Amino acid sequence: MLSDISANSTIRLREVHSLLQVIRSLESETPLISSKDTKITKGLFFVHLYGAYEYTVTETIQKVLQIISDGSYSVSSYKPSLLSVVLDAECKAICSVGPDKKWLKRRALFEKAATDGIVSIDTVILPTGTGNLKQRQLEELWSMLGVESPALPRPPLIGRLEELVENRNAISHGRESPVTIGGRFTSSDLESRYNDVNELCSYLIQQLEIYLRDKQFLR
Repeated sequence: MLSDISANSTIRLREVHSLLQVIRSLESETPLISSKDTKITKGLFFVHLYGAYEYTVTETIQKVLQIISDGSYSVSSYKPSLLSVVLDAECKAICSVGPDKKWLKRRALFEKAATDGIVSIDTVILPTGTGNLKQRQLEELWSMLGVESPALPRPPLIGRLEELVENRNAISHGRESPVTIGGRFTSSDLESRYNDVNELCSYLIQQLEIYLRDKQFLR
């Protein structure tokens, strides 16, 4: 069901690994050819890696919501946590009306949640809080969807995600230069981080495949 997303994720991650091969080649030069350029490239590695990871998460979630929506399930059959996504339009309507209509909108929301009617799910939303995709955001996604597995396969990946996001943001928002961040890591360090993020991306897709197969989104 998610084979196309998995294939595209693999392509993105292979591009990141190609950059890593370039970095390794630059490090092996004796004397080092433009060590500053090597450090810059190592810094930009984090931006590239985060992009591949974010693509995997967002595209997978959107495809999952599309598959669920295409299944034409009744509103009342969904898990309560998923209703916050399924009835997104109704939730937004409550926030946008004045005090005179808020109770009518609330009643309409709960009535719709109990019906056997079918609604089309907005598949482009990402049901999580603000900010980059760290541990908290992944856990919020898992909670909203009602996924039964842990959001991350093992605890050490929490720190890896934190570091990836922080380094990416520091470069993207200009707090630190790529040369400063890149100078802190060797190609072996980056290989380890690549392997961890690659593992996480594969895990997320695999678990959402199981989620769809077992229809964990239903009561």
